[in-house]
Amino acid sequence: MQRSDILRAFRRLAAETPLRMKITGTCMTPAIADGTMVSVARARVYLPGDVVAVLRDDGDAIAHRVLGYRLWEGRPALVTQADRGDRPDAPIPLDQVLGRVETFVSPLDRIGAVGRFARAAARLVARRWRPA
Repeated sequence: MQRSDILRAFRRLAAETPLRMKITGTCMTPAIADGTMVSVARARVYLPGDVVAVLRDDGDAIAHRVLGYRLWEGRPALVTQADRGDRPDAPIPLDQVLGRVETFVSPLDRIGAVGRFARAAARLVARRWRPA
């Protein structure tokens, strides 16, 4: 079975009923502790501050916070980052997202995500527009 088939199967399942997943690692601590069982359900829209689960190329699933959106290879993609990460992840095409992790997201989480997105965008613009 190919990765794309597995992803499609997980996405179909998440559209019908929330998937239960165990979070391992500390990159989302304290929001989601190592070993926490979470539910993941598909959503029509992912907002800054939401935590999404994504199936990586190596077959592992990760859960990171949404910072915003950008175009990637001509399609909308999510910009995500681990709460303990120092840089955003590579853009994630929407068709690779398993769903939203059902966890409490405070207004401060949302504001913080927008702020991180703005800083990342400013760094990108500064790199591209540096005088030669």
